Amino acid sequence: MEISVNLDHGCIQTAIKRHHERLVTAYLKTPPKGREKIFIEEQIEGLTYLLENGDFAHMRAEFPVLSGKETLEVLLLIPEAFNGACFLVNGKLFPMKWENVQ
Repeated sequence: MEISVNLDHGCIQTAIKRHHERLVTAYLKTPPKGREKIFIEEQIEGLTYLLENGDFAHMRAEFPVLSGKETLEVLLLIPEAFNGACFLVNGKLFPMKWENVQ
């Protein structure tokens, strides 16, 4: 799946948290139906996985572009298995670093 986040007021971790919170709030406020429900649930699950297992300190140190010092659009590329996730920024791919995943 692909999810777009904006680094305009924080780092990649903050952007993912904000997007996750918006999705959960919208989902609970007006529960979607059908395919939209499945699509949103998959996004929430993928973002939850990233937030729980990602080594964002390592990501910010190794890839300063993800530290939020510039306003950027980041495309999260999250495969079904989640642990192969990466970020697409200005045409460059940055692999996700993990804390709790072997």
